Amino acid sequence: MITTWLWILLGVIQGILEWLPVSSEGQIFAILVFLGNTNPAENIKYAFWLHLGTAGAVLVYYRKEFSTLLRLQTEEAVWLWKFLILTVLGTVVAAVPIRLLLINFIPTSLGVLINLGVALLLVITGYLIGKWEAKGMESFRDLSGISSREMILAGVIQGFAALPGVSRSGFTITYFLEKRFTSDEAFRGSFWMSVPASLGAVTLEIILAMVDGEPILPEEYRLGIFLGVITAFIVGFASLSFFIRLAQKYSFSRICYLLATLIILGVVIENVLTAP
Repeated sequence: MITTWLWILLGVIQGILEWLPVSSEGQIFAILVFLGNTNPAENIKYAFWLHLGTAGAVLVYYRKEFSTLLRLQTEEAVWLWKFLILTVLGTVVAAVPIRLLLINFIPTSLGVLINLGVALLLVITGYLIGKWEAKGMESFRDLSGISSREMILAGVIQGFAALPGVSRSGFTITYFLEKRFTSDEAFRGSFWMSVPASLGAVTLEIILAMVDGEPILPEEYRLGIFLGVITAFIVGFASLSFFIRLAQKYSFSRICYLLATLIILGVVIENVLTAP
């Protein structure tokens, strides 16, 4: 039995880890297993619901940008609609088959290997960018210059986070950094993409529950999950502001090294919690 206080604690964890290059879904899953809830499908569903809180935090933090979506005649609105639609399209192409067809056949160890591969790529990127920065040879991009192809590919990469243990933010931030977007722009793009991804994941879980004739959420957990979502929103909003300032303050290469270190720590912690 997961108590209300534990759901609130999970909301705190979700609110912090969502912005880090570790799988917040994987960490929530591992904690629930550690607490004795060994049903994989339930644990994934609960992790998805907690993501609603951090999605709300992104909407509020970037309320000025998202409010432009209502003003269709502006150039900013057209660009943001295009960014969200194309990244969602790419995400659906990759994530839906994984969630519906492959999720029960893919070992968690694959997600671990992917995360470690991303960490290695970040270390290599940080080293190369550090040399270029020292020589004044590197120039960086902002999101306004992203192409349609890059938007779709970013969505596809996000979709692979449906694999067990794969970090959505780690995968997408690394992609933007590899495309030479500035650190804060890489964070911004990744966070914007998380909103439709989180809403879509919960919507899919609701549809699957209705098709199977099952309750959307167990009655005994509804209050706890609601409070967990609210907690994830509050903590997520506060921590999001911190990580954005961090990305703006430190050099590109240091951000790469920091993200790689956090990925490795996340993999270690997750495997310790799920060890028999």
